Amino acid sequence: MRLYLLIILSFIFASYAHANNIIDSITKCHDSKTRWKNKYIEINQKVKLMDGTVGISNCLTVDDTKEDMVCMVGPIDKMLYKMSYLVNGSEVLSWTSPSMPMWALFTLESIDLDGDNNKELIVTVLETVSNGIAISYENLYVLRDKKLIGPFALESYGSLSGLYRVPNIKGCVILSSEWIGDSEPGRGGGMYVEGEWYILKNDVFEKVNTLPKVKRRYLYRFEAERGSNDQPLLWFKDKTTKIIEN
Repeated sequence: MRLYLLIILSFIFASYAHANNIIDSITKCHDSKTRWKNKYIEINQKVKLMDGTVGISNCLTVDDTKEDMVCMVGPIDKMLYKMSYLVNGSEVLSWTSPSMPMWALFTLESIDLDGDNNKELIVTVLETVSNGIAISYENLYVLRDKKLIGPFALESYGSLSGLYRVPNIKGCVILSSEWIGDSEPGRGGGMYVEGEWYILKNDVFEKVNTLPKVKRRYLYRFEAERGSNDQPLLWFKDKTTKIIEN
């Protein structure tokens, strides 16, 4: 019986150690030169839309060539905005996304998300921001081959949620983090951030069950870490993070 328990404990410890090694080896996937430089910059640009109208919108380009451009026009109906994807100044794709007029912000980046050696355009539209600790809510869209994939709802994209490189997984993995209330033995209740991992596969966002959940209590040090950074954090590598096997 004792030998059996030792075997079980050894297996649990080995699995936990393996999960920790994977988490420790994860790096950021974003290209700071193409994405974070343009974070939420509004550029007034006149664009000719597919219906023939010309409107003032906020546009972002991946680089200075303006070959690929995404514009946000509106609001067209209360809290709804039109998103337009333009190639060489002509609109080739459009869709609508919710956003509050006081925010009306979005981001654009070019990244090989699915690992096929071809970059996709990643558009994240800020929908709203909560009161209190300012939790942001975004919708992520993928533009590939003039086709729209999404939305994929996220919280705190660009800080607690984001795109990351994981060993033995092609492309980039999406960390979807969620703010939750929870408790621990002897500590009482508190605010936590819990993250799960997703990949884009066959135009569908699939959960990666081989990667563990990550969970960390939101304390003063975590608050300072979040408040002093404008790029996706490696918050899950902190010694206080709980690794939760699926």
